[in-house]
Amino acid sequence: MGIDVLTPETSSERQMAASLHELSVFILFDEPDLCRSILEMHVINGTGGVGELQDGNDDIMIYRASFPEDDDRKNDNAAWQLVQEFNRTLRFNLRSWSFRPNQ
Repeated sequence: MGIDVLTPETSSERQMAASLHELSVFILFDEPDLCRSILEMHVINGTGGVGELQDGNDDIMIYRASFPEDDDRKNDNAAWQLVQEFNRTLRFNLRSWSFRPNQ
């Protein structure tokens, strides 16, 4: 199995790459326990386009999550739920943050 690294070329590709980076930071570092519980719930229930991959161990689990092709299935999908949590946290942080110049 090979890995292809694609470099974003257009401004929309760069924006998408930056957004995916922010989402991955949220999942891996900012809210790992919350995100792990979402993924594990979907693995246990067999819903949401998520699966556990090999090479994990008792401390570190590796998951793959895929977005649904059908918009009607968004509510049952782990990837969409992770994005919703990210957006909820982002909105909360933006509301609680205020710019105070000259302080």
